[in-house]
Amino acid sequence: MFVKVETGDSNRMNIRLLVLVFFSLFSCVVDMEIGNEPPGWMLEPPRDSESHRTIRGQAASETIAEAELAAFDDLKSALIEKMELGPVEYWSDEGLSEFDILFDEIIHTIKTAGPSDFGVRLGAKGAWRDAETLIHYVVEIDWDRQAFAEQATRLFGLIGMANPRLQSYVLRARTAMEENETYEAALLWATVAGISKLADIETGYRIALEEVERSLDSLEISLVRVPDRVFVGLRPALPVVFSVKSRGRPVANAEFIITYPNRARDGSIYSANARVLSDSEGLIGFRPPEVVLSGPQELTIALSATPFLDFLGGEKDGSVQEFEAKLEKVRATAVYDAQVRIRFIPMGILILETDLVGNVLSEADAAEGLFSDLIADGFNVSIIELNPSEILPLSERALLRDLKADARFGDKYERVIHGRVALESFEQVGSTYTVRVSGILAMSDISKQVTLLRSEITKNSQGTASQQTISAAFRQLGRSFAEEIIALAP
Repeated sequence: MFVKVETGDSNRMNIRLLVLVFFSLFSCVVDMEIGNEPPGWMLEPPRDSESHRTIRGQAASETIAEAELAAFDDLKSALIEKMELGPVEYWSDEGLSEFDILFDEIIHTIKTAGPSDFGVRLGAKGAWRDAETLIHYVVEIDWDRQAFAEQATRLFGLIGMANPRLQSYVLRARTAMEENETYEAALLWATVAGISKLADIETGYRIALEEVERSLDSLEISLVRVPDRVFVGLRPALPVVFSVKSRGRPVANAEFIITYPNRARDGSIYSANARVLSDSEGLIGFRPPEVVLSGPQELTIALSATPFLDFLGGEKDGSVQEFEAKLEKVRATAVYDAQVRIRFIPMGILILETDLVGNVLSEADAAEGLFSDLIADGFNVSIIELNPSEILPLSERALLRDLKADARFGDKYERVIHGRVALESFEQVGSTYTVRVSGILAMSDISKQVTLLRSEITKNSQGTASQQTISAAFRQLGRSFAEEIIALAP
């Protein structure tokens, strides 16, 4: 008897025959003791360890062969979920093929219980019959964490190609990395992360964030320059300058965060932030505002995560917060010294000394005592030489006005220490002289025409020589005012 069969039908019949033969053979090779109750290890859910990921498959059927096949299908679904590769319907054909090849190797490892070359080992397997005579089959595999992540990354590179937008950005990111456009590559990988997040491709999302971090880790940030002279209360004349490069090539238009000390309205010191961009030469310049502290100033620079977070949506879950913290770690530090400016301000000393009846003395002991102590403490100060007759009739306001108008002084000094001190009493008892001097000294800003510090001082002195005792009293008076000025400049 001959039966005519069309070619297409013949092919389908051959495929069905092969499948039946396969199932028949497969059922013959299943050699496992079937128990009456489930093994104790499968009563607990599978748990990952520090070194391995654990995946379990489980199913029930009327025969051990069918139960095993169904359990393998369940294992495949669990593995896809564990790898977080997204819905299978979005996978590329190449990705599907590669996954099937990998899974066939996993099945081989399970059936032989031998080692694999990609980190998978058989964890456990078992079978048992329930009261309804169905046979249950369960299998667990343990997969080395690092090897698991590498396979997930490889598969994502193939699976992601099914999404045209994803494919475009992945290719552009890889090209940017090859061309050493590191920052641009990181931005493109952030785009991939955003698209993967929307498409529920968790592995793609995770891998893309890792690629952002890996790209940015290659940036080389170094300190180029700090201001050489910085004073408290003033803004530095020159900026702090950092350089950012990738394999020796400048990185332009990258956003960074500069952190520096600042003072709040209540007087407390806090760390303020400023966002800056690198220029076409890869230089990042930042000129801090008014310096608020004396001593070492510390500025830090970190990458800004904001340009990358913009692609990940508005919600900051744990993964985004961790990603942000990693990106915004400190990359470099600038340290320079800030000094109290009063020591560097050019100051003149103009002090009149008078005797008991108001005559101007020829000595300048008060001025010299003041001058010697300020010079010893690093102040920029000198004694102004003026005819006493020019000063005597002037009020404080008139004196400051004339000093500012006179090019000899207004262009040379920013401040003046001025005043009149007088000999108040002079007594002799035997060979001992007792002297009392007093007066008012002030420190004024010539340009602003304001007085910044004023003090009324009295000093006593004793000695065996009259002139030396008087000089010592005036000198101590000058030194006393020097102490007050130095106290303003810690």
